[in-house]
Amino acid sequence: MADGWERGCGVRKIITLPNGRAVTAGAYARAWKKLIDMDPNTPVSGFDHFPRRAGDVLREIRRALHERITARMPHPESGTCDEDTFRWLAQLAGLLNGTLAVVNEHAIPLEYREQLAHRIRCDD
Repeated sequence: MADGWERGCGVRKIITLPNGRAVTAGAYARAWKKLIDMDPNTPVSGFDHFPRRAGDVLREIRRALHERITARMPHPESGTCDEDTFRWLAQLAGLLNGTLAVVNEHAIPLEYREQLAHRIRCDD
C-alpha cells in the first residue's frame, strides 16, 4: 500500500497491495468489510507476500488510510501553509468534528469554502 491510490482506466481507482497486486477500490472496500467480520486470528492470504492474521491486515489497512489522509493535510513543515493557517485549520477541524456539524460562512477562508460547502451555513 506504499504506492497508495493510482489512476486506472477511466474513473476507476486502483489500489496496490503490499504484494504488488492491483485491486479496484470496490474490491478493496469489500475485502475491508469481510475483514471486519472475521475473527482477528484467521489467516488471510493475498494481501501480503505471505499469509497474515485478519486483525493484522485490518490494522495495516487502517494505518495506510490514516497515512494517506495525513499526507494530504496542509502543514507548515511541508510548506503547504503558514503557522497561523495551520492553527486556524486545526481549530476549524475541532469544530467540524466536534459539536458543530455546520459553521458560518465567515468562519471558513475563501480557499477552503468549496471543499467545505456542505458544512457551511449562510446567514442572510
